[in-house]
Amino acid sequence: MIPNHQRDAHNNRAFDEDSLESLRLIACFRTTNMSLAEIRRYVDLLQDGVKTRPKRLEIMKHHQQPIQDLASLLQNNLTIVKHKIADMQAGKYI
Repeated sequence: MIPNHQRDAHNNRAFDEDSLESLRLIACFRTTNMSLAEIRRYVDLLQDGVKTRPKRLEIMKHHQQPIQDLASLLQNNLTIVKHKIADMQAGKYI
């Protein structure tokens, strides 16, 4: 799934900056619950070059909303935990 990776003299993977950027994006997609099939689709489009930019942009925009929803959920959960900690420190709970 990693585009354009090379091998060094010892057959270890060697990544240029573009490959590292792709790896960071793939990791971002996975940690934000994008399916492997959708990641594969994005990477395939990426390898097809500039002509696929509109489709890749569409994928990114579509994935943005679930990330925003997840961030909102996590922020709400963090608020609840912070309140619980404050209450416990104030002696409100056993």
